[in-house]
Amino acid sequence: MVLGLVLLLAVRCQFQLRHWASSTSLYVHMIEVNPRSSIAHSNLGLELWRDGALAKALSHFREAIKLAPFDSSGYGNFGAAMQKMRRFGRAEAYLTSALQLTPDSALYHNGLGSVLAAQGLAARAETHFRAAARFAPEAPEAHYNLGNLELTRDRPAEAVVHFQRALAADPEYVPGLVKAGKSYGMLGQWDQAAKVYEKAVALAPDDAMAWYNLGNARLQLGYARGAAAAYERAVALEPASAETRSNYGQALLRVGRLDEAFAQYGEARKLNPRLSGMSLAQQGMIRLRQGRKKAAMKLLRQALENNPDRKPVEELLRQLEGETQATPNAGSRD
Repeated sequence: MVLGLVLLLAVRCQFQLRHWASSTSLYVHMIEVNPRSSIAHSNLGLELWRDGALAKALSHFREAIKLAPFDSSGYGNFGAAMQKMRRFGRAEAYLTSALQLTPDSALYHNGLGSVLAAQGLAARAETHFRAAARFAPEAPEAHYNLGNLELTRDRPAEAVVHFQRALAADPEYVPGLVKAGKSYGMLGQWDQAAKVYEKAVALAPDDAMAWYNLGNARLQLGYARGAAAAYERAVALEPASAETRSNYGQALLRVGRLDEAFAQYGEARKLNPRLSGMSLAQQGMIRLRQGRKKAAMKLLRQALENNPDRKPVEELLRQLEGETQATPNAGSRD
């Protein structure tokens, strides 16, 4: 009899493990058992948000607030959802309510600061970011946010200080590494920028923006081959980035891989027609280096049609046309 009971419990345990493999189904069941559980509603809302069902999540965050009006988490979750939806006025109101209930929450101070910064209210945002840093000095987010705020003020030297503090709290904080690299670049300290970007891609090898920025730093340092390798990785991760393809073309051009550079400039133009004037001009220069003067002149004319203010292109085209008229039988591969 005892053995049979043990076997029955084992079967039930396995069934429960399969049944609750989804956290969402677990919280749905908890609400069925106890509809007035604010914790279950909050957690279900977070799971739905994580699954991409933000509209459904909002109804559970509202219910959590209704059931537990003195619990800050419901207001905080709803405010964060409003921030995600870029409804900053409502996000500010709910995060303010969350802070009134939990005034020492670094999470809510960071959230409210981010919402205020998005509305251009930098001074108020800074107050909340500094409060977050005071309440959670061991976390990197507050100094990361303060650094971003300084970048919007075009103060990269001050931004670097905050990003360094964020990285002191967490040396593997990839967003801090990427923004520190940006700040170093703005200061012209490209060697430092390259170092932090190299650490960023080592920690996050699938971060396309980190690879792109590493390519930019290497290109500024004159390391075109290394820049090309970084851009190649960035393009593989994010093939629809016109700016990455354009810079990749520049790096390939510098190392003499002309046909590959030509192709990248073409892809950049397809992805972003606003780059047409620049990309056509670069393609014209490539054909000129390949000795294909007629093809180069055609591309340069197209570049001027897209951007008539490109004086260097106009002068080069005039020079080439003059040479062609002076030596009409000169050899050309075209």
